[in-house]
Amino acid sequence: MSYPFREIIIIYNPNSTGPSKKNALDLQKELKAKLSKTVRVITKGTKDAGHAEEIGAGYAKKDSKTLLVSSSGDGGYNELVNGVLQHKTNHVTVAVMPSGNANDHHHATATDDLGARIIAGKTHKIDVIGVNATKEGKPWKHYAHSYVGLGMTAYIGEKLTKADLNPWNEKWMVIKYMLKFSHVTLKLGDAEQWKRYSNVIFGNIDRMSKVIKLSDKTELSDGKFEVYSSTTGELLSYLLKGVSVGLEAKHRASSFKVTAKRSYQIQLDGEVFNIDSGKIHLKSVKNLLRTLL
Repeated sequence: MSYPFREIIIIYNPNSTGPSKKNALDLQKELKAKLSKTVRVITKGTKDAGHAEEIGAGYAKKDSKTLLVSSSGDGGYNELVNGVLQHKTNHVTVAVMPSGNANDHHHATATDDLGARIIAGKTHKIDVIGVNATKEGKPWKHYAHSYVGLGMTAYIGEKLTKADLNPWNEKWMVIKYMLKFSHVTLKLGDAEQWKRYSNVIFGNIDRMSKVIKLSDKTELSDGKFEVYSSTTGELLSYLLKGVSVGLEAKHRASSFKVTAKRSYQIQLDGEVFNIDSGKIHLKSVKNLLRTLL
């Protein structure tokens, strides 16, 4: 069986405070030493926020069997995935080299060393969660490779993105912003009454934020996602379960509706966006994203 990629592009953020560039160069060196010289292996630095999405969209337009590797955390990988999924393509495969803070997608899905999986060249398809909402009065669509969060998850995610994190201050900052956060007012599913929620998560994977355990029944290619929610009075028990036995999904669905009373932040993987009040529609898109096995 012939090798599935003609070229491998390793994308990194030159301004990252983490090992994004180093990991990209190390992986390039490993692959060049072990793969045929007919396979082109290059690194490409991003210029600014959103550039990884542009790169992904550009390769999705081409007719070349390409592997795009994001040397990043979940947010950088989210950018790349959304760029690739702007166009219908079956010739682009994506993967993530964990170079961020939480690296949730990698820890939940990796079965082996990334270099070994690239050299083996086995691919498969996984689901993504599509989100349709309104942003600044215009229709807005985005994809999540791992999870979508409303409430505390999005609020803390946005604060940590702006902070200069290290192993010493991260936990204290999480606690600080957890205590500061109030609630989001939503209608979940077909509910007729507004409810105050501390957090709502729609998940494709079985863990997030390094310490929160989600359902161990989740699968990456079943056309469904799990819905976890806690009202303001359930927050303490919700957190205790999350760091111990794991959260229990309230729903398991292929699609789900949320109505937001006000404009709120929403987190897709590591990226946080501001969306308008009103309807939010989430849908599992089965086997849309090609990645490494």
